[in-house]
Amino acid sequence: MRPVDLGNAVKTDAGVFCLLARQTVLCLVLFVLAGCANRISGPASGGAIVLENLRMSPNGDVVAFEYYDTRFIALADVRAGRKHRGLGLLEWRTGRLSRIPNPAGRQLSAPSWAYDGKRLAAAMGGYGSGGPTQIVVIDRAGFTITEVIGRPDVKGDGRYLVKTSPVFQPETGNILYVESEYPAPYHLHLFDLRDGNDRDVLPKEQGFYSLLSQPSFIARDEIVFQAIGPANKEFRKVVVELAGSSSVPVTYRLKFGEEIQFFFPELDRRKSVLDSQITGVTASSGGRIAIGIRKSLSEPENAQGKFNLEIFRIDQGRLTQLSNLRSYLAHSDIAYNGSTVAFGADPARQRVIDLSILDMATGTVTPTGLLKRIEQHPDFMLR
Repeated sequence: MRPVDLGNAVKTDAGVFCLLARQTVLCLVLFVLAGCANRISGPASGGAIVLENLRMSPNGDVVAFEYYDTRFIALADVRAGRKHRGLGLLEWRTGRLSRIPNPAGRQLSAPSWAYDGKRLAAAMGGYGSGGPTQIVVIDRAGFTITEVIGRPDVKGDGRYLVKTSPVFQPETGNILYVESEYPAPYHLHLFDLRDGNDRDVLPKEQGFYSLLSQPSFIARDEIVFQAIGPANKEFRKVVVELAGSSSVPVTYRLKFGEEIQFFFPELDRRKSVLDSQITGVTASSGGRIAIGIRKSLSEPENAQGKFNLEIFRIDQGRLTQLSNLRSYLAHSDIAYNGSTVAFGADPARQRVIDLSILDMATGTVTPTGLLKRIEQHPDFMLR
């Protein structure tokens, strides 16, 4: 894997910058697979395989990823039992690639890591369009799958609960997840794996209608996430006063048992949405390092007028540009120890997102060529 020199970093104040949704945003799009979190790329125009939900391991060495095959998403393919979505692991330093097998009749999505790197959490649902989902834990060593939260819950009127975007809580190993039941807002639950207690940490009344991204823990009882459309009317007024609209993404921090707060209000006091969009905000342990994607500061657009997107570090309302790729980027995620960032890059602007790794210590990017490897690897055939 060939390292790419990123050149010099660029620094700037960020008082007027705004936040656009984490492109690894919660996307409970029922016409795809309920529980498919954080998708923005859509079907690839130049290839059959689409990557999404890139998740860096806590130590920065392994990427868990979700992928789907655009050739097998028609209803006839679903009825024929041809799977189109799955999970995999890439040890990017060694190149070792593994597929996590889907259970019979089910599909896995929205992976995340336990903090010891030995387990993953994921959403699990049926093939094809819509349907209830539940949360499972996957043993990394043998890929044993254990159902832990929410057998599929279908209401009498046809409505169902979607449980997705699971995240392990530090120290306890409990699981935080996003739940939705249309038309109720997205909200957050914390499930205790020891006694089965499932409690609201962000109830429906304080939830969000349009978006609630997969959270990042920055402490045992504190998270960071991006969201759109506050359900609470009074809080919506506060958001409008700060951001100018309740229909734009804002980054929040929530300490369990306390009121929701703005994570960096300096970035949400926006003067120009188009000039200050930032996506894919995730944070490392303690919130020491937060990263995201936005337009380049030195070269915002190319000769064709398309945005040049780069990786940025966010420090107390200040932005530091970490890359100089002049590319389309998506799906960024920083390791819990802050060492590396996984993200998708599309230099050709064909919406064919391939995995790259940013080393935070050296400032180099390593393209992995993961898409081609998936297409050529027999274990990843989803038929």
